[in-house]
Amino acid sequence: MRLSDNVTGLQHIGYPSNDRDRTVRFLTEKLGFAVVFEAAAGARFLRRGDLCLEVYPVEEPPFTVDGGRHDELAVTVEQLEEAAARAGFDGPVEEQLLPGGQLLRSVHGKGPDGEGLCLNELSGRSSRPLSSFSYLRMPVADLRVSTAFYEEFGFDFLFYLQEEIDGALRDTACLALGGWIIKLYQREGWGPDSTRDSHHDHMALDVRCIGQAFASARALNLQLLHPEPQFLPFWQYGVRFFTLRGPDGQKVELSEMLSV
Repeated sequence: MRLSDNVTGLQHIGYPSNDRDRTVRFLTEKLGFAVVFEAAAGARFLRRGDLCLEVYPVEEPPFTVDGGRHDELAVTVEQLEEAAARAGFDGPVEEQLLPGGQLLRSVHGKGPDGEGLCLNELSGRSSRPLSSFSYLRMPVADLRVSTAFYEEFGFDFLFYLQEEIDGALRDTACLALGGWIIKLYQREGWGPDSTRDSHHDHMALDVRCIGQAFASARALNLQLLHPEPQFLPFWQYGVRFFTLRGPDGQKVELSEMLSV
C-alpha cells in the first residue's frame, strides 16, 4: 500500500503550551473549541468542526515561538468581525480573491503564548469551492521539494499564491487533504537547521494501518524519529503512532486510532 493510500485525513495539530489550562480557556471561550478528550498524561484534545488540537504542557517553560517551523494556524469562522472581537484580535481585516473566485477575509492575531493564529471567512461562488480555509502555515526552503514531500502523504496541490508575509512578498503553495489545508511559503535561507520546533509543534495524520505506514516511510528513506511505532492510551482503545521530519525539519506524526 502506498503511503498516500494509507493516509485518511488530519487527526490533530500538536499545540504545546506554557500554561495548558490558560490555553484551553482561550481556545474554548474565545475561539469556540470544545474539550473532547482528557488524557492522564496531561494532554487535552479540543475540537472545532473538523479541526482537532492536542494541547499539552511543555516540560520546561517558558516555551517561545520565534522562528518556528510551523508559524501560523488558521481557523475558519463565520461572522469574522464578531469572532475576531471575541478573540481579542484587533488587526485589520485583510481580503484576498482566491484562484477560482472565492473571497477570503482574514484577521491575524496571537494566542496566549504569542503563537500565530488567523481567523478566516470564505464567501462567494467558485467552480471549485473550498468549504473551509483552516490551515497550518510553514516556511520552506524549496516549494517544489516540500510540495512533493506532502504529496507522498496524499495531499493534493490546490494553487499558488503570492502573499505578503513578515513584510515581504512570498511565493506560496496551498495543498489540501480532504478539507484540511497546508500553506507552504518560500523563504530564502530557510532549512532544517535554521530554526527549531514551534508552538504549533506537529501535524498528525490518520492512517489505516500503522505497520504499513512505517514500512512505507522507511522505504522512502524518510527521517524517522522513532525506531518503531509507539503506543499511547489516548481515546477509547489507544493509538499507535510514529513521528518523522520533513525536508525543512517540520514534524509529521502518522497515527492509527485503535478500534479494539
